[in-house]
Amino acid sequence: MNLSKTRMFVGSAFIITGIAIFWFTRPSPLQRALVEDGKIEFLTLCAFPCEEGMGEGTGEKLDGYEILDSLIIDDPSLIAEMANNLYRPGGDDAEYPECWWPRHAFRKVNDKKQYILICFECSQLRGALGGYWSGHANKAKEELFKRVAEDNGMKSPYEEYDALVESESK
Repeated sequence: MNLSKTRMFVGSAFIITGIAIFWFTRPSPLQRALVEDGKIEFLTLCAFPCEEGMGEGTGEKLDGYEILDSLIIDDPSLIAEMANNLYRPGGDDAEYPECWWPRHAFRKVNDKKQYILICFECSQLRGALGGYWSGHANKAKEELFKRVAEDNGMKSPYEEYDALVESESK
């Protein structure tokens, strides 16, 4: 009798552990939207309104920000690495400054109206990609985004910012 109760307890513990692992490791809706097509366009953006003359990018704008450079990523593992834990739900918007200088974006290759803008400065993301998104970006992903841009010879949105800061300090 005691042996069957022990087996039932151990079996229940395994089931509960399995459910917990599934629940906490499943992809977020944003991550699923980013990886569903097998490729995504990764963009670097001029983080300032284009009318200020920053940029020298593609001449194309996304939500009012000039696109400095574009890269089609079709490596599912890289897409997953960039998308995994990018979105952090919850939190109070008041805890973040309102700088909103997005320097990166993802955009669907086959539907350019589906995109997400990312500002690591204030840890926010916004856009319409598989639904409307407004939330907190995981700042820990910034170094990965910088590395991907640099490794692929993309124009750096950080150089634009540094140039502006330097010109204003003179």
